[in-house]
Amino acid sequence: MKLSVYTAPTVEPVTLQELKNQARIDDNTDDSGLALYIKTARETYELMTRRALCTRTYELTLDNWPGGRRIRLPHPPLASVTSISYTDEDGAVATIDSGDYLVSTVTEPGEIVLRNGVSWPAVVLQEVDAITIRYVAGYGGADDVPAGHRLAIRLLAAHYYENREATGIGNVSEIPLGLAQLRDIDRAGWF
Repeated sequence: MKLSVYTAPTVEPVTLQELKNQARIDDNTDDSGLALYIKTARETYELMTRRALCTRTYELTLDNWPGGRRIRLPHPPLASVTSISYTDEDGAVATIDSGDYLVSTVTEPGEIVLRNGVSWPAVVLQEVDAITIRYVAGYGGADDVPAGHRLAIRLLAAHYYENREATGIGNVSEIPLGLAQLRDIDRAGWF
């Protein structure tokens, strides 16, 4: 199983001004660095929670069909499945009809479930990366991201800003306790 971001989020869940307010920054001299801290904090927090915050498109690649009728899709919340395609041993690519499966956006992680009476295609697949599932995940835009996640990103980005110099002996700075608590409240399971 390989997962990659096919289309990255176009917005961050925290604005530059929100970070400036959090870190009590009054000038504009570090704006480009602050924007990088926001992005890095979001990426780090998403790895910590195993979630997608702002909407993006993922591409999940599998070598074989699953043994059962379900495929779990990492990084909830799942918004939709765009396509399921597969490549046979001769290199021919085909797409599964969306009417052959259901998409559960309620479960976490989200799932693709074959409809009753339908089975995965009975073809010999190419040896690796035979199945590609493209799907959309995330809460939506910045305002759709739950407040706890937004706060955690502000805390982490402010931590990065306040501790931006190399760590030396005697000045180790831990990630704020509040961040760990916010992360653990809504951490996605399974992946």
